[in-house]
Amino acid sequence: MSILEGAITQTKVWSAYLRLSHHEEAERSAAIDRLVSLGKQSIPTLQFALKPPNAWKVQCSAAVALHRLQQPEGMAFLIEALRWKVSADPENNLLPDVETAFLKIGVPDASIALLGVWSQHSDWRSENIQVITICKLWAVLCDPRVLDALCQQANYIPDLFEQTVPPFGQMAIPHLARMLRDPDMNRRLLAIQTLRHIHVGDSFTTLVPLLRDPAPEIRSAVPSALYECGPQEVTKREIQEALKAGYSSAEAIQCLVANQPVQGFLDVATAEIFLQILERWNPHSLSRDGDTSGAVLAIL
Repeated sequence: MSILEGAITQTKVWSAYLRLSHHEEAERSAAIDRLVSLGKQSIPTLQFALKPPNAWKVQCSAAVALHRLQQPEGMAFLIEALRWKVSADPENNLLPDVETAFLKIGVPDASIALLGVWSQHSDWRSENIQVITICKLWAVLCDPRVLDALCQQANYIPDLFEQTVPPFGQMAIPHLARMLRDPDMNRRLLAIQTLRHIHVGDSFTTLVPLLRDPAPEIRSAVPSALYECGPQEVTKREIQEALKAGYSSAEAIQCLVANQPVQGFLDVATAEIFLQILERWNPHSLSRDGDTSGAVLAIL
């Protein structure tokens, strides 16, 4: 490259660098693209842009460009920002630009980098800003590689888990199905709560067998979840069949009543099932896998 060509390139680099501070996101994104297209000639300027006294937006944008140019300090800056600077900013003024930078980097690099932060984390409070931010980003990126890590910590962050996993849709169902087989009751219940938000066929079919689960706590959580994620008539039929087979719960009774075609009146099939439950009820039975006293009371 001649001296003249080098000078022209550096002028382009400097011009693009100045646009990194533009107030419009589209302009900053265009500047990042321009700097990346200019290749290694941009790297010294971007390394300068990564440091104070440059504005925070400029630093985050420079980090994205450096990462795209395969310079490790770009991602290192963003990880450091998430680990320390964001947590130390009580007004959360820094967080939006860090989130935007990770989203610009996208899958798989951003989700894998966040997975590294997650694996080294120790404070699993749901209100922890790092945990909230990572979950928020993963819900947008939807990289299935992070689902195992989410499931491992599900009990510590139940509300965040329930919000983060549904956007993964079909990809999340095998992971939730494994949670449903976990001996930990809380994990099983959380999986049901999460499946209710995933409105695809496999979510419904994964939940249906749980209407006959030996644990009353599980049976109680399933009916309303089925009504949320599946067809109403099919849900009604599956609940009725489970009740006839001897697997009742107060929640199943209440769901059938709440979803009657005419409020205040039971259809004949539902009324007959309720009578069957009352007739076979044995108040002296100690079994947990059949009818429950709650179901009988709900009918009465």
